[in-house]
Amino acid sequence: MAQRKSSVIENLILCPWWISLALAIFSYGALHAPLISLCLLCLATLSALRTSVNSRMLQQQAGLDSLCRLSWKQFEDLVGQAYRRQGYVVKEMLGGGTDEGVDLILTRNGETTLVQCKRWRGLPVPVGIARLLYGVLMDRKAAAAKLVATSQFTPEAIGFAKGTPIELVDAEALLELLA
Repeated sequence: MAQRKSSVIENLILCPWWISLALAIFSYGALHAPLISLCLLCLATLSALRTSVNSRMLQQQAGLDSLCRLSWKQFEDLVGQAYRRQGYVVKEMLGGGTDEGVDLILTRNGETTLVQCKRWRGLPVPVGIARLLYGVLMDRKAAAAKLVATSQFTPEAIGFAKGTPIELVDAEALLELLA
């Protein structure tokens, strides 16, 4: 099944706010299109608010319990914000179609890293999830992948990941990432 195409509006909300602002200035100054400029300013505002909410949410995390209380989307947003702080450009996969388990796509220094987020309580993440992510990594020809979980990984998953470019981010490593 093909992945759902995201709209220009969704992409502009997910982009840094200053991109929409720059487009608004350009459309007003060069194209003399005040209505388009106004719409782009609204999108810049939504993008800035979204970034602010995600940053605040990142600062408010007190431990695994608070992470597990987040919705799956909030958890993905939070992980994305943590990787932004590390200098990655983060593309969030929008719902509505098959994403092959990939929730975020990180880019830094020309390399692509796929991220799959698992907000699980108590149950360790099995090796099958790591294997599927490895298949997607190979299919998309990404440099690496990260499997981020609020729990631990089974010994089989840990053993499998050792021979691959998959980084397993367990509960302890996740808390360090978010700190």
